[in-house]
Amino acid sequence: MFLVFPLVGIAALWLVGDALPHALSAGFYFLCVLPSTVSSSVALTAAARGNVPAAVFNATMSSLLGVFITPLWVSWRLQASGQAMPLGEVILDLVLWLLVPLALGQGSRLFLREWAQRNRGWLKYVDRVTILVIIYTSFCDSVAGGVWRDQRAVDLIAVVVGSLVLFVVLMLIVRAASRALGFNAADRITAMFCGSKKSIAQGVPMARLIFGSDPHVGLMLVPLIVYHQLQLILCSVLAERWSKRKDES
Repeated sequence: MFLVFPLVGIAALWLVGDALPHALSAGFYFLCVLPSTVSSSVALTAAARGNVPAAVFNATMSSLLGVFITPLWVSWRLQASGQAMPLGEVILDLVLWLLVPLALGQGSRLFLREWAQRNRGWLKYVDRVTILVIIYTSFCDSVAGGVWRDQRAVDLIAVVVGSLVLFVVLMLIVRAASRALGFNAADRITAMFCGSKKSIAQGVPMARLIFGSDPHVGLMLVPLIVYHQLQLILCSVLAERWSKRKDES
């Protein structure tokens, strides 16, 4: 996840060269170094009759490690381009804004589990609304800064096509690696879902914390938003298909 995906992204961006605007290229790179999702990876693995405990473990570890590994990859790219990033400060901010709330939330389950179960109908929308607000404010900043003024429709089409190609390539790589390692069908499904998905829930706040007040943040988030929608659609189709399989080997 944190090695193959970034290397594939680096190779793809090298092949594309300067065909994409710098902000979109940076957005694709940022997408490639993000952690995996948790909820959707587990839900899709369960729907496809995969190895759910392995999915929970891998997706959770990806989210935790991403707080430290994602900024390291971003820092490396910035240094390669002659820029600098206060790595320690960024990681500390990510810990405070992502890991500490996660720890508090898990701890509160001891006292609020029953209340959360009773109100889960509307609680599930809280994180979605929060993400939408952050995305909206990022796009507002980019519009106010005139970032979108020079963007071409062909660039947005390229983002959609590039996201689709990236998803397919990663699925094929993970599938081949899983077969080579002798995984059974359930474990291959788990690896493919956890290894190809990216978390918009972590990606959006990470972008705001890592890139700060950069007016191009809204544009950088476009590849992540497009990829997120594609992965949900395609993985749902695959989960439905794999759930009907007869061969368990």
